[in-house]
Amino acid sequence: MGRKTSRHTEPKHDPDALHPTRGYQQEMLDESLRRNIIIALDTGSGKTHIAVLRLKIEAEREKNKVSWFFAPTVALAEQQHYVISTSLPVSCGLISGALEPDQWHDAKLWQTALSTHRIIVSTPQVLLDALRHGYVNLGKDVGLLVFDEAHHANDKHPYNIIMREFYDRCPVRKGDVSAGSGDGTSVEVRPFVLGLTASPIFGGNVDHAFRIIERNLDAIIRAPLQTRAELAQHVHRPEFSHVLYPWIDYRPGQPSESANVRALKAVVDEMNIEEDPYVVSMRAKLARLSIVSPPSSPSTPGGDSSGIAMSPPSSPSNRVSNPAERKRIEQRLSRSLHKNDTYTHKGLRDFLRAAEEICFDLGTWAADWYVARVMQQAGTSLDPNAKVSLEDVDEANEAAATPMPLLVPPEWQNKEKAYLLGILSKVAVTNVSYDPRDIEAATSPKTTALIKCLLSEKAKWDTAGDVYSGLVFVTRRDTVLALSELLFHHPLTKDVFIAGCLLGSSESTKRHAFLDITRALLRNSQTETLSDFRIGETNLLISTSVAEEGIDIQGCGSVVRWDVPPNMVSWAQSRGRARKQRSSFVVMFEDGGVHEKLVEKWANLEREMVEKYRAERPSMEDNSESDDGDDGDKPLEFRIQETGALVTLNSAVSHLAHFCSVIPFSSHVAHDPIYDIDPPDYPEGYHSRPPGSMELQAYMGPFGCTVTLPKLLPHDLRVYTVDVKYPSKRSARRHAAFKAYTTLYDVGLLNEHLLPLSSAIMPDMTKEIQALLKDIEKREGLADVTEQMRVWERDGDAKSNNVEELTEAGWYATKISIEGVSPAMKMFTRVEIPALSEPEMLYDDERGARKVRIQPYSPPAVSTEDIRRAEEFTRTMFFMVYGNRMSWDDTSFTHLFLPTDESKDATWARRRDWAEKQAPVGRSKGVWDRLFANARKFGEHFKYPSEVFAVADRNYKLFRFVEWRLQHLSPDEMERIFEYDPELEYDLEYPIIVAEAIPPRANFLVPRTKSKKDHVFLLPERVTVVMASAQQIQFALFIPSVLRALEISITSFMLRATLLADTSLSELPISQLRVAHVAPSSQELYNYQRLETLGDTILKFVVSIQLFSQYPLWHEGYLTRRKEHVVSNSYLAHGAVRKGLYRWIVRNRFVPKKWKPAYRQVSTLASAPVDGVPKDEEDSGGEANATIKTDKPVTQLSTKVLADVVEALIGASYVYGGFDRSIDCIKVFELGMSLDPLQQCVTAARNRVEELPAEDLPPQISYVENILGYEFKTKTFLVEALMHASCQNDLRTVSYERMEFLGDSVLDMVVTELFYNAPGKNYSPGNLHLRKSAVVNSHFLGYICLRSNTDVETRMPKADGHGKVTVTTTKQKIYLSQCLLHSSSRILEDQANTLARFHRSKEEIDHGLRHKSIYPWAALTKLQAPKFFSDIIESIIGAIYLDSNGDFEIVRRVLERLDVLPILRRIIEDDVDVRHPVSRVANWAAANNVIPEYRFEKADGFITCTLRIDDGLDEREVASATERFRGKASENEVKFRAAEEGIEVLTRGFDDYDLYDEDFDREDYDF
Repeated sequence: MGRKTSRHTEPKHDPDALHPTRGYQQEMLDESLRRNIIIALDTGSGKTHIAVLRLKIEAEREKNKVSWFFAPTVALAEQQHYVISTSLPVSCGLISGALEPDQWHDAKLWQTALSTHRIIVSTPQVLLDALRHGYVNLGKDVGLLVFDEAHHANDKHPYNIIMREFYDRCPVRKGDVSAGSGDGTSVEVRPFVLGLTASPIFGGNVDHAFRIIERNLDAIIRAPLQTRAELAQHVHRPEFSHVLYPWIDYRPGQPSESANVRALKAVVDEMNIEEDPYVVSMRAKLARLSIVSPPSSPSTPGGDSSGIAMSPPSSPSNRVSNPAERKRIEQRLSRSLHKNDTYTHKGLRDFLRAAEEICFDLGTWAADWYVARVMQQAGTSLDPNAKVSLEDVDEANEAAATPMPLLVPPEWQNKEKAYLLGILSKVAVTNVSYDPRDIEAATSPKTTALIKCLLSEKAKWDTAGDVYSGLVFVTRRDTVLALSELLFHHPLTKDVFIAGCLLGSSESTKRHAFLDITRALLRNSQTETLSDFRIGETNLLISTSVAEEGIDIQGCGSVVRWDVPPNMVSWAQSRGRARKQRSSFVVMFEDGGVHEKLVEKWANLEREMVEKYRAERPSMEDNSESDDGDDGDKPLEFRIQETGALVTLNSAVSHLAHFCSVIPFSSHVAHDPIYDIDPPDYPEGYHSRPPGSMELQAYMGPFGCTVTLPKLLPHDLRVYTVDVKYPSKRSARRHAAFKAYTTLYDVGLLNEHLLPLSSAIMPDMTKEIQALLKDIEKREGLADVTEQMRVWERDGDAKSNNVEELTEAGWYATKISIEGVSPAMKMFTRVEIPALSEPEMLYDDERGARKVRIQPYSPPAVSTEDIRRAEEFTRTMFFMVYGNRMSWDDTSFTHLFLPTDESKDATWARRRDWAEKQAPVGRSKGVWDRLFANARKFGEHFKYPSEVFAVADRNYKLFRFVEWRLQHLSPDEMERIFEYDPELEYDLEYPIIVAEAIPPRANFLVPRTKSKKDHVFLLPERVTVVMASAQQIQFALFIPSVLRALEISITSFMLRATLLADTSLSELPISQLRVAHVAPSSQELYNYQRLETLGDTILKFVVSIQLFSQYPLWHEGYLTRRKEHVVSNSYLAHGAVRKGLYRWIVRNRFVPKKWKPAYRQVSTLASAPVDGVPKDEEDSGGEANATIKTDKPVTQLSTKVLADVVEALIGASYVYGGFDRSIDCIKVFELGMSLDPLQQCVTAARNRVEELPAEDLPPQISYVENILGYEFKTKTFLVEALMHASCQNDLRTVSYERMEFLGDSVLDMVVTELFYNAPGKNYSPGNLHLRKSAVVNSHFLGYICLRSNTDVETRMPKADGHGKVTVTTTKQKIYLSQCLLHSSSRILEDQANTLARFHRSKEEIDHGLRHKSIYPWAALTKLQAPKFFSDIIESIIGAIYLDSNGDFEIVRRVLERLDVLPILRRIIEDDVDVRHPVSRVANWAAANNVIPEYRFEKADGFITCTLRIDDGLDEREVASATERFRGKASENEVKFRAAEEGIEVLTRGFDDYDLYDEDFDREDYDF
């Protein structure tokens, strides 16, 4: 389950990379084609080349399966992948950590990788994980397994587990079935096996090792037989020799010649483990449990002199205990005392032991240097003044190519660091001398022998004219460091050898050891060291066993074993590094010691091994011998038949650890499974007895085990126990884990691949939605959809002037009445206009608001003559205003108009007839002559009538007629008329026309600011009168806006009549509905954004309560992930497209200036897919490949817009009818989950809760009820809301995360609704978000938690000094934050520290929240309240919601009492600026074209942030803030404060603040 670390590479195939095949390689290749073999050849003989040839053949003959090449390490896998991919012209994939295969939670992803590659290279754990979870079928998907370093196939190594758990289950291969079934499918059969090794042995018994390896890999160990002579020509075995050094009688603990070692030993010997902070902490915890006091008590050991963190009074009847936790602490304490292995004591003893061995091995100089250097590094790593935070290390690791070592492990608490530093400070360190004579004199005989050996070896290579390279193997990593330093300074070697160090890296997830700080002593990383050695920059490597195998190191001229090889494999592997011609293999051992016999043993074993695998062995020997190492356990497994996923005793522990690791992080507690072995290692009370007073008897079994899972799981699923009957602790632990894991599957917390729920959370999802399982959508996507509905068109209408045909097909008559315009107008359309009860509104300068009423016209019958007259009237009306965009001959309008009283147009009809006759002689009379008459002639003929409404200039620009003016113009008025028309003559003929400009094609749907219009003076002979009535022209001007409003309302009506027809929303008012589907891009007066914000909150709340109710076993992580999927934009858009919602989204912009009448169009039917529904997938209605007929082009629509409209409809439904209606709306879009009424959800959640007996309730419950002013009916809800995951008391509830999940959505609902309905505000979505973010955040809610308290009366007898005792009564404050139920000393410390910061800052925060015009972000940040403070508020809100049976009014009352709602109302009423100061600075800077920069400086335990402004020419300081450094929170605090102070300076200007020096020129830098 662990994460792999490597990178994926795609090397280019080199056709020349496949070297010629040698005879012995061909012999091995041929044999591998006949049977499974393990090739045993020396390092450098070309085993990989044989494997490449075998892979090539397999790729050519097996088309349906892949070959899988294993390497035991990531580095070796990358190396072998490069070799294979550059040698063969087939696709070769490397599955490494860079591809995150542990996130491939879909079998299709694995099948994609297998189907597009012929060869896969990886570490064995990658395939093992895929096999165990059923993603890969070994028999069907893999044709060949190649095991590099095959000797590892033993015991619990993944090589062996793959073979036992999966290979053995495959059908045995019979005959030649490698070509597959012939129909494109794969035959399920055991894959071929090829092993590669230089030393097929482990342990000291060659026969036993051969049997086990051959049995485990189902292959025979083979070496060339016929081609040995050729093999000998290519394999260069090194010359073996040994170096003797004088024997020294060394015993650990004997007096040392090293001054620094003696000083260290003197201090270590004086250490008292009872003073170790870990032991002190364990004893304190045990004492608290022993007196059965609540572990959640906010008191701290020794009390708090500040009077801030005080214990709430408690009565004995309310106390609770946890025997299991007490037993665990007793065992830890006893183990620490018995083994003396606390972090500090064990670390310093290891330090001393390493120093003593270095002194013995290397000499006093190396030991002195080692002690001094480690002391120096420890001081740097542990010194609090160094100010190295974990955040600093994380950031450095992200930036560095090679991550820096973690110098400050997270486990080092302040007290432990102080204790360790205190001990180290007592060591009197002597400075190391670098004088060559001192170094040489203080060098051990063994080191001197090594130096002579290395110089001798190098001289031989120099004499031969070759470049020397050497490798020294050392057992201890500390010795590697010290030996490298010694050779670097020794006078005989410092100018001869350039040495590099290689150290193995610990992969343990357990607590780091003290000596891990020595990793920082390396000068170069492993990669840099190997690269330098490869290119000759260094000529000597000093390495631990890490260089024996798995690292690409070229052959060395000499290999020296500083320590005798511990086993046969180490012997053979290290010797294999000396594979150059004339190379040597040197082993150092004591003169007269036991090492000579050990070396002889390894040499004999190697000869025996080589003889055995070279011997003719036609078949595998009897391998019935068992060596499973399973502690005598019978095989136990659990398999999912559908997927093939498997869990066994071998994998149960790691599977369970993975399940717990993906549970969302909880502060101050690790989500690890806890194993308690039965019987425990130490008898009860062992820790309290004097050292050595009790002799422990070795217990050999049987054993039982109890595993306890994190508190985020329900109580019934947390504890699993197996009986005391297993032969070992390991066996008992594995059986307990197996029992737990299979139970988790049975209750639905694991999917069919035996993994924690991830992809299974959302079944039946499209590929687009499945992509969200790794990461919720981070960018706005696009969906292909058709254009929005054209509401005026009817299928079948053709572009025709045949009025009879159209009339027969049907027209619908509607009456349009515009307030102030008489008479009303009849409108004829090809589609029926629904009855709209609510009037539309128009806005113009003359009357302001006008109501427009739309209603069916009576009588409804429409005759052919009606249509003819309407066409003529419509054409005339529109042409006078929009003639330049029309064709006079085309009358196929989608809307036709006719006055309800046509007689009122008779006068103007006669005038138009007159105008038509006035056309100049010789010019054909046309429409322009009829509709536009010369104003002078018109006035003279008709006696200058006042009912003229509009006139037009020579460019047909319209003016509103005011009057005929006979009075002569003033000089000023004369100037204005000539400015308008410079060609006029000064002799004006009166009357002239006074007019006002008419806005060209204005949008009358938007309220207009009434402005004074200047009169324009026009000469009648130079303008024309528009030959129509005021009613006709006004209608022509208003009608585009009326039609636009009507179009939106009709769209809403059709949406309601189709999508919502069969729901409770079928009567949703059009006035509410139409807002929900108008996109901002339409630039209408209203759009969906506000409703979308409300609907988003409602959707999240509804989904949260549904999930909370339907999945009582899911922890908060599962709930959150499922909710995020349901409410994600892509998933909502998917539902919207499937339901065709895009047809009703109004997204086209209304542009009156470009408006022209709409005409009927020919319908060209085309088939377009309902986009978003894949062609091969059926939706819930079973409509596969659904299509719609449309003549509308396919366009792209943002998935966010689609999702937003869904949420806006939900919001509109809530406004209409509350949660019930909003749930009905959600159901329309089928979001993949069942939706129950809210009351049903609440009832289901309440019914599952078991009320705790009163005597089991913690005393905090009553305090919290007093603080809230609410008494819980079911107090278990409150217990759960206060239960931290660290709490070890068994109160049969989960920790508060589930309740916090619910409470977060409840609080969000209350806050959003309050801001949404704020009287007179009508906040925009951006403002809604800003205000909500100001109060729904950890800073503000943490402050609310910290300030909420209640007074408790306490009584104490007190003597008055005269022998009289009286009882005094005092009041003690109990803070809500202190009532958290937990078992963490870190929480106690955080509670006390945060409460202290609160008392220092509360007045500033309170004043800012109640009186200042700017929200106090910086002051709130100063609290640095850990997240659990805000969690308490949200979880309590969730508990109140459930306990009150879903009563939001009760929730509001509690929020009122906690002062949340009063602060919210004050933000609304006083228009508090809630923008974050950093955002305000950024906005100001953008508006003023400058760049803000925040600079941080750490010094003397403080951190300062300075805000500077750069305008490109100069840079100046604006503000700064300084605080004591306490990690990342302090950095945020000073940044926010600097921004807060800076924005005040920037916004008030520079008059009161000298931002720049005296040479500053304001005009040049006008900010």
